[in-house]
Amino acid sequence: MRTKPDEKARKILQAAVEIFAQKGYQQAKISEIAKKAGVAHGSVYTYYKNKEELLYQMISAVWKQFSQKLHEISKAADLDPLQKIRKMVDATFDAFTGNPQLGFVVIKEHNELRKKGIDASKEEYLHLTKSFCRVYEQGVAEGFFNPGIKCETYFHFVFGGLYHIIHRWAYAPPSIDLEEAREQVQHYVQQSLLGG
Repeated sequence: MRTKPDEKARKILQAAVEIFAQKGYQQAKISEIAKKAGVAHGSVYTYYKNKEELLYQMISAVWKQFSQKLHEISKAADLDPLQKIRKMVDATFDAFTGNPQLGFVVIKEHNELRKKGIDASKEEYLHLTKSFCRVYEQGVAEGFFNPGIKCETYFHFVFGGLYHIIHRWAYAPPSIDLEEAREQVQHYVQQSLLGG
């Protein structure tokens, strides 16, 4: 039975995640990715122009799913602003740690693309900021949150710290208790938004 094209592309991408996580982007070879995916070497180039595009696609996919999740949370009619903030923190942890190999590659190798002027997350980061600010504005309007916070600056500050925690986890998993970190971040974010 022949493998469907989209299934073959998915297998190649998953193999690339495993090889990049194991060897690093610079050391990985397309031939190794093809072998791991169980496809001919030339088949990789049918779906991906080069190794750089493989990396771009995997990073872009993570950020798109993450952005979509935060958008959905921000629009959820059944959640109050505090619940939305907690779910946004959860979604951030889950986006990068739910699949540890993929999270490691995204965290570790994203700068390889940025060095070349390619940012697989720029547009999605703007969407994340909008989703967060939508929740913040709802929280201010409903009397939950301190109205004196500049939302975009606050988001950059909080997300930068959160991303740093996940970055440390990616490089040394035993040094970070993810569940404890998740709870602490939720608590600190909530308290800082409620503060007068």
